Amino acid sequence: KEEIKIVEDSGVIQEIMDKKYPDKLLFDIKTVSEELNCSYEFIRIRTDNGKIKHIKLGANKMIPRSELIKLLTKGV
Repeated sequence: KEEIKIVEDSGVIQEIMDKKYPDKLLFDIKTVSEELNCSYEFIRIRTDNGKIKHIKLGANKMIPRSELIKLLTKGV
């Protein structure tokens, strides 16, 4: 039952993300920290130690939409 709830939650979160960020596939640390209601530093550390998947674009770390949805559904 827990797995079913997570799948349902991710569908709802996906819909919200589609409305709020229709064309956005990558999110900067600042946006992710705001969406997760936690500090920039917390997210930065989690990306540094590999707990949050990210892509480096130059000097910037960008979190894929799918990873943000996973974090919103399951937690950090």
